[in-house]
Amino acid sequence: MKYFILLFSIFILISHTGLSAQNNVVTNDNIKKIDTFPIGKNYGLSVPQDSATLPYSRFDSLYTIVDNQSYHKPIRLSEKEYCLNQGWVLTADETYAKRYNATVPGTVLTTLVNQGEYEDPYFGLNMMKIPDNLCRQNWIYTLKSKSPEKSGKNVFLNFQGINYMADVFLNDISIGRIEGAFKRGVFNISSHIRDENELKVIIYPPNNPGIPHEQSARTSYGPNGGVLCLDGPTFISSEGWDWMPGIRDRNIGIWQDVSLSYTDDIKLSDTQIITDLNLPDTTQALITVNVDVSNLSSKRQKTTLLLHIAGMQISKQVEISPQSK
Repeated sequence: MKYFILLFSIFILISHTGLSAQNNVVTNDNIKKIDTFPIGKNYGLSVPQDSATLPYSRFDSLYTIVDNQSYHKPIRLSEKEYCLNQGWVLTADETYAKRYNATVPGTVLTTLVNQGEYEDPYFGLNMMKIPDNLCRQNWIYTLKSKSPEKSGKNVFLNFQGINYMADVFLNDISIGRIEGAFKRGVFNISSHIRDENELKVIIYPPNNPGIPHEQSARTSYGPNGGVLCLDGPTFISSEGWDWMPGIRDRNIGIWQDVSLSYTDDIKLSDTQIITDLNLPDTTQALITVNVDVSNLSSKRQKTTLLLHIAGMQISKQVEISPQSK
């Protein structure tokens, strides 16, 4: 159910800046000209480019930091929400032979750079030292976590964003799958959570990671993107664009926050506030507030919604069917 529409007077100061831009066209016969591809036809490279056309540099050997995992206590964010970003371990396979202290939120490559496996790809030709197979294998994130003090009947595990696809396990029980880089994962884990928990997230790469084009003095920029765009919502520029090289892991990993949240039978979520002004008049605003109200119990529930804004309080009683919103 979504509620609340109200109109009230409020002073609002708004600044508006107009920007304009003009394209500068530079003609140079030494620059390789790329024809415009019809929509759906730019699928990037089909084979790796000639090694003679790659940029090159010298680099030193690197090192790896290995972690011994222990149980971590979640960080309290509010009365009913806890952060689970700390304590993750990253490994490339089920043997857990090579483990890294994972950076969450962050991509697989973020962790490997932070742990010294590869040098910072933002400098020089360091990106060339990183193999392009990071985006062609599964990666596993694990976390051992203690449960915080219970502050509600229902417990939810929340992922704000992973890439590209993930299977999520809690205490060896499958609790769900997340598909796409921009889709949240919200799982009710009330019946699975224990005092000490083991969380596992298997990250799957995109089906079509593509082959990056490497710009050098011998070859100009290549096609913008490629087959990665066929996989749906993901970071398609990570295959390589005219303004950036291909990112070796294609930005896969747990790239947004992870949290635990507690609630009782009534759950509020996805609050949206929309403000409309009758310009040029800025003395009044039409405020629309939408919020999802869920009943997690097996009985019909009545509840009162309260809205506090600009010194005013507005209330509304709602009745919700069991297991619905």
